[in-house]
Amino acid sequence: MRHRRILPLIMTFIFILMVTPMAFAYTFITVDPPSVSENDPSGINARSQIVGFYYDASDNEYGFLLYKGVFTTVAVSGAIETNPLGINDRGQIVGIYVEAIDEDYYEHGFVWDKGVFTPLNYPGDSETFPSGINSHGQIVGYYYGADDNTHGFMWDKGVFTPLNYPGDSDTLALGINASGQVVGTYYDANNYTHGFMLYKGVFTSFDAPDAIETWPYGINDRGQIVGSYYGTSDNEHGFVLYKGVFTNVDVPDAIATYPAGINAGGQIVGSYWDGSTLHGFLATP
Repeated sequence: MRHRRILPLIMTFIFILMVTPMAFAYTFITVDPPSVSENDPSGINARSQIVGFYYDASDNEYGFLLYKGVFTTVAVSGAIETNPLGINDRGQIVGIYVEAIDEDYYEHGFVWDKGVFTPLNYPGDSETFPSGINSHGQIVGYYYGADDNTHGFMWDKGVFTPLNYPGDSDTLALGINASGQVVGTYYDANNYTHGFMLYKGVFTSFDAPDAIETWPYGINDRGQIVGSYYGTSDNEHGFVLYKGVFTNVDVPDAIATYPAGINAGGQIVGSYWDGSTLHGFLATP
């Protein structure tokens, strides 16, 4: 099928960014449900409600909402997997669920609001991945198109708008704040990923210093961006990008750190790899 073009005027800029070797003073705590094999928190709102998904000892996957120390299961009825990916300050959750049809598996988007699930699927495409939602209810994500490429989108009041980085075939929109600033990643001609921010029709590309690949996942209302990057020294780090300055965010003694969401207070959630298990973390400045 044909997809609508993004806004008529698209401009692209490349930022020259700085990095500081000093980390912000964060307090890190591990946030894992009991008896899990892997845990992957993916979003946090201003009330410190955290969403994500985990695998139990039998490798079954569950979505969760964590609030005031209590884990609540988030599951789409009839789905074999539910993966919450983002939550806004109103408590609305977006993510994906997986259904099995004739021995095949299909991934669909959903919005969860006050206990009610509503499917969210890009028109004409079988697999849709809503990844972020702001306080106005605007949703960003990505879908697999009929051209076998991945395209970003924004959903606003029932209308889907494609978001495609100019000149590149694969774009993933992953986070959005209340001002409508969108962050995500795109693939270049050599299949390496770069970060971008989209604001008022202008795409800005960025990469962490010394990075081979950069993955921004979330942005808060102050414009702080979190994500991870794969470095030239063959390691994976988390980062915060604010006002043009990159700062590493790494869980102490972790082999790799993957920040995924940040709230207005600067709290960060994500996961880290300790060499054997993927754990969830909460970092508070």
